[in-house]
Amino acid sequence: MGLLAKEYDLSKVILTVGGIPIGGYGSDGGVVVEWVAPIYEVNVGADGLTVASKVNNTDATATITLNEMSAGYAALGGLLKIQENDPTPGLIPIPFLLIDPGNGDTVASAFVIFTDRPSISKARVAGERAFTLHLPGAAITAIYGAANVI
Repeated sequence: MGLLAKEYDLSKVILTVGGIPIGGYGSDGGVVVEWVAPIYEVNVGADGLTVASKVNNTDATATITLNEMSAGYAALGGLLKIQENDPTPGLIPIPFLLIDPGNGDTVASAFVIFTDRPSISKARVAGERAFTLHLPGAAITAIYGAANVI
């Protein structure tokens, strides 16, 4: 008989950007990776012929939500400024690596492109900051739930 329960712990998820470990997530934050395009676009012609056209876009977008008081916020803010001020964007590789040892999910990209600056707000309690990163070719390296075999 298999296990009746498994533990999930966000603090055990490994996230590095530019080789720097990122942590200090927001109260309901974390990391969300979304694929930019589907694998196939399917069309049905007037005569009923179904054609699946491969899209060939393996990029993803990662949204990382951090507490504004965290070292992770400072680290990503610094990397964003380096990339923003680089006169030749893309020549400085900033790799992305996400590994969940609990279920085996893995996403990697050799380059990160910061697509937005995080919004800044001030209130009674420390706020959250969301960074949006474009991950070229991330689907090529993606592994889904490899540790869930037991």
